[in-house]
Amino acid sequence: MKSKNSYSRPTIVIYASEKIQEEQNFNEIVWGIEEEGIPYSVCSCDKRKSEDLGYEASTESAFEVGLGVGEDEIITLHHRKLKKSEPLFSLNLKSESYKIRIMGANAARLVKGIPLKNL
Repeated sequence: MKSKNSYSRPTIVIYASEKIQEEQNFNEIVWGIEEEGIPYSVCSCDKRKSEDLGYEASTESAFEVGLGVGEDEIITLHHRKLKKSEPLFSLNLKSESYKIRIMGANAARLVKGIPLKNL
C-alpha cells in the first residue's frame, strides 16, 4: 500500500480486497465519487475486512475520508476521526447499484462538507 506522502494530490482513498468479484458494483462507488467532482485513488490490498480497510484508507487520505471494500463483500465508509470499530456507513457490495453509487457520493460529500444523501 502507498503511504500518505506518496499520493501526488489529495484524494479519497479506496482500499479494495484483491478477492472482489463484483466489478460492476465496485465501479458504482467510483462513479458516485466522480459525480461529486472529488478525486480518488484505488489500491488493491490483501484479503481483509472492509472495516479495517476503510479505516486504514481514511488515515492515508489527506481528506481523512476512506472507503474499504473487503473480501467480506462489505463497503465501509470511514473518517479518520471516528473509532476504527465505528465506521460512518457499511453496505453490502451486492446491494442495489443506486445505493452503492450513493455510498461513493456520500464519501465525496463528506469531503465537501455538504449534506449526505439518504441510503
